[in-house]
Amino acid sequence: MAASASSAPGPARNFLGLAIRNGRAATGAPGPGELTPGAAADFVTIDFDRLDRDAIMPVDPLQLLFARGNASVVRDVVVDGRTIVHDGKPTGVDLLAIEQELRGMYRAGVKQFDRLEQAWAPLAGELGNWFEGQLGCG
Repeated sequence: MAASASSAPGPARNFLGLAIRNGRAATGAPGPGELTPGAAADFVTIDFDRLDRDAIMPVDPLQLLFARGNASVVRDVVVDGRTIVHDGKPTGVDLLAIEQELRGMYRAGVKQFDRLEQAWAPLAGELGNWFEGQLGCG
């Protein structure tokens, strides 16, 4: 990713600096949060190539992070020196199995809402009419 190294400090940079310096204290985490051998460490690594997928022109990575950053650009998360997310996937749990189990539970339980589903279409229409008449929504 092409990044501008000479970007001036701004609100985003100040905000991130405060979050990094004060984050551990705000959550009650031990230690100063410095990345030194033997110290408790929590950090996130970001995939800047994914963040700047366009790579059209040089962009300040921090500005780009605040503009486009979301969970899809997280590469790794380390908490207290232990990696809990690697290559964007949680470690220590089988996320696919959890999602499949939840889907199965939903499919088994959704049958109990048949009456609600049948009643929903007329109810939704009437509610829409009411909101439009009362609040000018529409």
